[in-house]
Amino acid sequence: MSDLITYLRKPGGITSPAHAEKLKNTAHALRIAADVAPVLLELVHMQQQERASQHLRDKRAQLQLQADGAAKRLADQILSGGAQNSGWRGQVAELRTALQAGAPSEDDLAAAAQRGRDLTAARDSLDSVLRQMAAVTSLED
Repeated sequence: MSDLITYLRKPGGITSPAHAEKLKNTAHALRIAADVAPVLLELVHMQQQERASQHLRDKRAQLQLQADGAAKRLADQILSGGAQNSGWRGQVAELRTALQAGAPSEDDLAAAAQRGRDLTAARDSLDSVLRQMAAVTSLED
């Protein structure tokens, strides 16, 4: 123990009880700082991760807006087809026109429906006549 006291009293060592108290307080503060440092480092690391994550979310939102705009422009381009009106809208309009031009008129449809009703009535009359003939034939036997 006396060697320690002798060593500590050398120049640069502990020179007084107040100096010893100051060194003790400094050592205590260093122990506290050593205990707190890993927690602070983890908090700083987490904060950096949160910032990076927020940056990625912001970047994703910006890219999503760009993709939505590009998709809308592409859809408009596909539908309109540009100056030649060769897009889907123009082709659908041409197809509608062609279908309407080739479609039967209302008079033709009404006449076909009437022929269908006439044929149904003729069939029913023929069935009735055939039944009557079958009944007469079975009575004669």
